[in-house]
Amino acid sequence: ELQFSLAEAREKNIITTGDAAIYYNNGISANFAYWKGVVPGSYNIDVTMPATYLTQTAVAYGGTQAEKLAKIAMEEGVAQLGGKAKL
Repeated sequence: ELQFSLAEAREKNIITTGDAAIYYNNGISANFAYWKGVVPGSYNIDVTMPATYLTQTAVAYGGTQAEKLAKIAMEEGVAQLGGKAKL
């Protein structure tokens, strides 16, 4: 969640350090890594981030500022909901 907050702050020029796209991608990668660490292997669920995940049109960091902020909010929401899930 921190990476998504940093991406939003950078996109809005609230902070001047770093790159919003990198923060955004780091947040997504961290969410996949989290799930990879908590889903037991015995479940036979592959939670590895697909190689093309970050380049999908709906996910890739690009577009207008409003579109970028919407993507940050969506991925942050996914991460927040995922963190509340019970296995």
